[in-house]
Amino acid sequence: MMRSFCFAILFALCAAALSGRAVAGGRVTAAELVESARAAVQAKAAEAGMRIELEVAGRVADVGYPEDAAVPQVTALDWHEPWLRSRIGVPVEVRAGGRRTVVTVWFVASVPASGDVYADGFARGEQADRLSYRTGQVDLARLQGKRTAMPASLAGMRLRHAVRAGDPVMASDFEPIPMVSARQTVRVLVNRGAVSVSVAARALADGDAGRTIPVLPSGATRPVRARVISSEAVMLEN
Repeated sequence: MMRSFCFAILFALCAAALSGRAVAGGRVTAAELVESARAAVQAKAAEAGMRIELEVAGRVADVGYPEDAAVPQVTALDWHEPWLRSRIGVPVEVRAGGRRTVVTVWFVASVPASGDVYADGFARGEQADRLSYRTGQVDLARLQGKRTAMPASLAGMRLRHAVRAGDPVMASDFEPIPMVSARQTVRVLVNRGAVSVSVAARALADGDAGRTIPVLPSGATRPVRARVISSEAVMLEN
């Protein structure tokens, strides 16, 4: 009985030792995974002519593989566009002994650059030719690689949202100036046969040529709908 018990214990210890040896095997270190991911990001930055700064975000663990496996292959895979963001997650693949493991290495990225920024804060709807700009530092990683807009290219545009002093000047900040802007004073034309009448009114919405918008005639309490015919006049709809 005692002999069988001792044999069982010996067998269990041997099995545990063999199992532990198989699990231990080799390891691809966290540093190797980070270096592979970093090299992939830096290659893309170099291709785009950018100098990128990377800081590892979070913990990266080693990846183990069987002891009898061939030398593991460590490859940084491509990641979703846009490739440049303020936080970049690079999937790194480890292949060894028929086993495939993918680990995502995260970086906080920064690409300092010079670009146009707003010299002051401006409200939504302000026309581009009334804005003031200056040259300042921007982070292309936060802008997902997009360059700041050239002020000279913004003729005929207005701000689609409010901006703050120091914000980068982006093409996406702007929209075309409509023929008639909301809150603008216009003339409402009314034609009744041979009789034509016009009255001052306030536009209640933006509108381009041919679009029907609500306007509030002077002295009126309820708006009427009129079709935009010029930058200063609208025609009352029948």
